Amino acid sequence: AGYDARYNQGLGGTINIVTKSGGNTFEGVVSAYYLTTGLQQSGNRYISLARTTVDDVEVNASLGGPIVKDRFWFYLAYQYNWARTLPQTGIDVGRDYAAYPFAPRLWNSHFIVGKLTAQPFAANKFTLTFRADPTDIDNYDAFNAYTIGDAQRLWRQGGFGASLSHELQIAGGAVLTTAVSYNYSTIFIQPQAW
Repeated sequence: AGYDARYNQGLGGTINIVTKSGGNTFEGVVSAYYLTTGLQQSGNRYISLARTTVDDVEVNASLGGPIVKDRFWFYLAYQYNWARTLPQTGIDVGRDYAAYPFAPRLWNSHFIVGKLTAQPFAANKFTLTFRADPTDIDNYDAFNAYTIGDAQRLWRQGGFGASLSHELQIAGGAVLTTAVSYNYSTIFIQPQAW
């Protein structure tokens, strides 16, 4: 039978993700996570092995609720990730590690989602969704022993998207959904020294 036309020539499979929506009560969540190799066992205490060190922070927040009870709702979510990874190696590749030490790879990313849902009449529902995910990675090639600091890359990626959908309940329990969306994403790479 194939896929619906909205999946545009999908050959392998489809994934449908439904984001949270606001409701008639205010609800929110805040959480944070911290990971570091400084708190992990380093292995055999009799063998000195160079190992990668990692510091990783993640902060999450979300809030949803009514703007007009039973008619108009909002939902906002935000996630921030910061990671510092300092690679180590014991491999001799001809690099003078004293003169050209590894530079840490720094990761900064933001994930933002906003959603407005309106149901002015029982049979009509409108949803406006926005998302953005800017990310910067300094010293992208930090794990490559052959690339010295001046030749490291700055990697910027991310984009944004917005969609507007309308659901109309038709007699007999059928639902007609109409949607329009716009998505933009980019990757920008430059030498770290620029």
